[in-house]
Amino acid sequence: MRLICFATCALFGLTAASPRRSRSVTQYTLGNIQPSNELQWYPCYDLFQCARLETPLDYKKPNSTRANVPLVKFTAQSNSTQGPYQGMVLINPGGPGGSGTTLLLNEAGQVATELQEIIGTNYDLVGFDPRGIGYAYPSANCSNITPEGSPEPPLSRRHAVQNNVTKRLTAPQLDERFFNQSLEIAQNIGQQCQAAIGGDDQIGQHMSSVSVATDMKLIVEAFAQTDDGKRAAGNASRLNFWGLSYGTILGMTFASNYPEVVGNMVLDGNLDPYDYFSGLVNKSIYYTDDIMSNFMLMCSLADAGACAFATGTSPDDVYDRFESFIWNFDAKRAYASNWTNASDISQSLALIKSTISNAVVQPIDLFPSLAQALVGWEQVVANNFSLDAMLEVASQAFPSAPSFPGDMTARPEWGTAVFCSEVPSVYGKPLSYLKQYKHKQEKQSVLQGDIFVQEEILQCLRWPITSTWKYTGPFKGRTSSPIQFVANTFDPETPIEDSQFDASQWDGAKLITIDGLGHTSLFPENQCGYQAINQYFQTGQPIDMFCKFETGPWNVTVDKLQPQPRYTYRLK
Repeated sequence: MRLICFATCALFGLTAASPRRSRSVTQYTLGNIQPSNELQWYPCYDLFQCARLETPLDYKKPNSTRANVPLVKFTAQSNSTQGPYQGMVLINPGGPGGSGTTLLLNEAGQVATELQEIIGTNYDLVGFDPRGIGYAYPSANCSNITPEGSPEPPLSRRHAVQNNVTKRLTAPQLDERFFNQSLEIAQNIGQQCQAAIGGDDQIGQHMSSVSVATDMKLIVEAFAQTDDGKRAAGNASRLNFWGLSYGTILGMTFASNYPEVVGNMVLDGNLDPYDYFSGLVNKSIYYTDDIMSNFMLMCSLADAGACAFATGTSPDDVYDRFESFIWNFDAKRAYASNWTNASDISQSLALIKSTISNAVVQPIDLFPSLAQALVGWEQVVANNFSLDAMLEVASQAFPSAPSFPGDMTARPEWGTAVFCSEVPSVYGKPLSYLKQYKHKQEKQSVLQGDIFVQEEILQCLRWPITSTWKYTGPFKGRTSSPIQFVANTFDPETPIEDSQFDASQWDGAKLITIDGLGHTSLFPENQCGYQAINQYFQTGQPIDMFCKFETGPWNVTVDKLQPQPRYTYRLK
């Protein structure tokens, strides 16, 4: 349930064509386009077409206050080798709170080019900002919290004899003081947002998944009336959609409410919708520690000097080095012993865990930087420990991604405004309400259990706004076109078991399984997986398929990925 981040043009291991530049015509931005009831496209940001589609703010009052959805289109190639023009594919990058316009604008067209290569160059690829997010109007920018920048991934391929980690990871847990501080921040955000967007005629009550799914239906209807819709070889009155992570919730919500409008739909990195709408997301991080176990393995197997954190002759040696490092940040012991730097230790532990949380999403791109950060942090501990020094190491290992035209940094309240408003309200409950849940998450992942609760769930304790229109199931049935599900064997946010369950609920649906590390099909860089997704978009026929592991961080390959030893917990 995490926003998908992008940074380099070689991100997916594809060879991107040169971006197509518009002729010398007036270039618009999403900020100066007038909304319309029709899809009116304007040249924007050199390579794209932009539009704003008007929608009701409240679908229960369709003639009342208006909202509008910003869209960015990367047009199909007129001479595509994949055949005639098929229409458009809407894409959602996840979150909740992810901006589809920023996704396509990233890297001045390189990301859009690579994504389009996966689905087929005979499709327009269209990103949109869901209600309240990004350039959408009204905006849900309602707190004075400064958004954080995203770390930028940096980046050879060898096959090695596999010798798995034989030990189970352990790690210190965050102290209750950290959670109390986080609760105070959540309270401030909740109060500010209630005042700014919480009213009956404001966006806060109208950001639910079903409202966004209905906006998607309006987009399809408007597209069908355009010249492009009329000339498309595919059925323009149906939704072609690629939903990533939380985008799978949008896809299943759409399919449940508008099954007759489903076209070619790829749901990639799936959440169990019933788990999501329970408000707890009980199963999300089950494979996080397994992915870090594979960090130890592949760091050990990498070419000499490739992994900065490598040591000894086996993965267990790397594991021992990591254990020795991480236990320097035992925040509970620091507070119990009244250490003067206990707060810095606690904040440093949160920094390390948040960094790992980002790295396991994109292991091929980010594990080399994580290794550099771990070495740098070891030096901070050995020399002159301070929180500032820890932050400086992180900023050097993960420099901020360069900005680009149309860039908009995600705000911390966006995801909260969606998730906490459409799940059962826990507003006003004490921190102790999450005690058993936190313990359960820590049993799934010692590295991520506590930080997951703090980043994803705790905010809801102080979020006072509730959506007026919710849809929480059922999620199953027959659609006008069968759905293609996609899952990785080791996904840190959406366990493969969720995709297997989801696929079983929809008539004719199939599952592409990729033996790979990372979140959604984008980050294992698995060519078999990309080709299978392309085949589905081109034929409309879903397939059951297993794609073997192809490559990992530092270009290490193994025969088959393995989990770490498990002693205490099994996913149900």
